[in-house]
Amino acid sequence: MFCLITFGMMTTAVSVAELPCSDFASVEPKQQVASLDQSFVPEQPKTPEIKVKATTVSVEPWPIKNMSLLVVHTPDNTLKKAVATKHASKFACLLNALIDQGYPIKNLGCYSYRYIDIRYTGGMKMLSEHAKGRACDINQEKRNVVSVMQPKNVSDVAHRCGLFSGAEWASTPDRGHFEVLDGSTPTPPPHWPVTLATYKEKSH
Repeated sequence: MFCLITFGMMTTAVSVAELPCSDFASVEPKQQVASLDQSFVPEQPKTPEIKVKATTVSVEPWPIKNMSLLVVHTPDNTLKKAVATKHASKFACLLNALIDQGYPIKNLGCYSYRYIDIRYTGGMKMLSEHAKGRACDINQEKRNVVSVMQPKNVSDVAHRCGLFSGAEWASTPDRGHFEVLDGSTPTPPPHWPVTLATYKEKSH
C-alpha cells in the first residue's frame, strides 16, 4: 500500500511521491516542550567570605603589684607577657608602630628574673632590665638574631615610644631587644659593655 503526498497550497493537488504508508506509521509524535519560566534565575555560587586577619595590642591588669600584661593577638596566636605597669604604654606604642609598618609579631619575651651575662658587663653581676619589667625582646631567637628582619627605622620608632633598641649597641649589638629609655638607662650606650660598667660605677 502506498500513500500519496501532495502540496495542498496549490489549486490542483500535485503528486510528489508515493511512499509506503508503513514508513509514516513508525514516526513517533513529537513531545510538547514546556514553556520556560522567564522569571527563573539559577542559583549563583556563593563567594567565600574574606576575613581580614589583624594583629592587635592591648594592656591588661596582672595580679603582681606594679606589673601589667601586654596582650598581642596575632592571626596565629595570642601572646601575653608581663612588663612594668609604668612602662606598658611604651612597649604597646612600639608594637603598634611596628604592626602599622606591616611587621609581624611572632614572638615576645619580656619580664623574666635573670641576670645579664657577665661577658657583656665586664665581669660584674647585674640584674637584667627584663627582671625589672623594663625590657622586651621582639621576634628574637637569641642575642642579636631575629626571626624577621626589623625595619631600618626601628631605632627611631623605639625612641619615639620612649625606648631604645639593643641594635644601637656598637660593640655587642642585641637586635630585637628593647629597653626603657630614661635617666636610669644609658641613652643609648655606644660601646657596651664598657659604657654600661662605667655608667654603674659613676651612679654610686
